[in-house]
Amino acid sequence: MNTSRIYLVGMKHTGKSRHGCTLADGLRRDFCDTDTIIREIDEAQHGSRRTVRDIYLEDGAERFRQLETAACRLIAAREEPLVVATGGGLCDNQEALESTRGYLLVHIVDTYEAIAERVFTRGIPAFLRTKDERIARERFRELYDRRIGIYDSIAHLRVEINGRPLRSAGALVAATITEYLNGRQ
Repeated sequence: MNTSRIYLVGMKHTGKSRHGCTLADGLRRDFCDTDTIIREIDEAQHGSRRTVRDIYLEDGAERFRQLETAACRLIAAREEPLVVATGGGLCDNQEALESTRGYLLVHIVDTYEAIAERVFTRGIPAFLRTKDERIARERFRELYDRRIGIYDSIAHLRVEINGRPLRSAGALVAATITEYLNGRQ
């Protein structure tokens, strides 16, 4: 496995972008966020800057996955060492996931309760396809359980932040990954 590229994977709202920035600074690497690249590609194609939530809601899952695949391929084409924060649904996009093959995948795990609190604070996400909060929470729980299993099966390293505030969890994530990297040398 090549550790010149570190992909942070896991459920949405586990702080992958925040932790990725901290880790990249500590390792003196560039940082990439697939959501940012998705937004840039979308803006180039449509002339307006939208959030990933709006892209998904307005254009649908298929187009979103196409943009995610394009973003992952752009990152894969880069040659310098990177830390990459991925979207929460990467595990459901086999084409995009293929771009990560051979590199270090780190699964950032938080409790269902902590993630659900963050997710539902912003309203019901479009990908849950309902306006009923009870149904949305049930669907999100099923999604959480399924994706945790998938990410655990593909990741090389698992870092549990277990409800810690995202601000303080970054130090744990960076320390765990740095220790892992040092043990491989």
